[in-house]
Amino acid sequence: MSRSRVVVLVLAATLLAAAFPAGAQPRVSARPDALKEQAGPFADFNGDGFQDLAVGAPTEDFGSTVDAGAISIFYGVAAGSGLPIVSQTLVQGNPEAGDHFGAALEAGPFNDDIYYDLVVGVPGENLGATADAGAVNVFFGSAGGLPATSQVLVQDNPEVGDQFGAALATGFIDGVGIYDLVVGAPGEDVGAKVDAGAANFFSSGSNGVLPPVSGPALLQDNPEAGDRFGAALATGVSGGAFGDLIVGAPGENVGATVDAGAANVFTNPSGMVPAVSNQTLLQGNPEAGDQFGAALDF
Repeated sequence: MSRSRVVVLVLAATLLAAAFPAGAQPRVSARPDALKEQAGPFADFNGDGFQDLAVGAPTEDFGSTVDAGAISIFYGVAAGSGLPIVSQTLVQGNPEAGDHFGAALEAGPFNDDIYYDLVVGVPGENLGATADAGAVNVFFGSAGGLPATSQVLVQDNPEVGDQFGAALATGFIDGVGIYDLVVGAPGEDVGAKVDAGAANFFSSGSNGVLPPVSGPALLQDNPEAGDRFGAALATGVSGGAFGDLIVGAPGENVGATVDAGAANVFTNPSGMVPAVSNQTLLQGNPEAGDQFGAALDF
């Protein structure tokens, strides 16, 4: 598949300025309001009440393995002390050249304990002979921090160049379990439409466990070649009890305006994410090459 490879250095930090005192972090509740207030703002991988920081280095060489990628974890310490200089390094179980492990990072409470878990995108991962199909690694938090081993997630239909894992988003979406995961695959072909893009949904389920393979892909209402739908993702609550999903399509043509870009909204009033987006957001003055939708936050 002909496409450009974009390597993004992702800094996954938490948003809350003041952490809970040590030992005071509340157990995550399955209630949407509790998740909105407690789960989203901070990621504490070892449960000590202080914010931790994950930093991706997707072009890190692992020995002679070029661009395998790596992640550094900086564990928060006593208030006012800042972050330590020394970090923990995480790599894949089987690093390969061009994997770009760490190109996207997200954190969320997936297995209903007091520890946050780290999700890592690996958009350059080869699955067998399927080059650059992409994968996701989930590292589950514990009292000892993040482990060296991870759960691997893949698409239900991996293909060459899908770049599954190029973008990630977490949120309380389907009303079952704790947090759910959405994974972008901007290189996904939709029929004969090359690089139209897709997003893949993983429900944590009532047992709080992410399935190893995604459900059916989420698509634009009008996918076109080169849209790269799924290059950016965000989740948030726009008024209902369940999270809505926003998907960037920076290669979207708006009329004759090439690569103007768009953002696609999957509104979710009932906990059932629609298979096709139901609202498209555009710039007030779209121009060629704007790539509107290349980055999102909710």
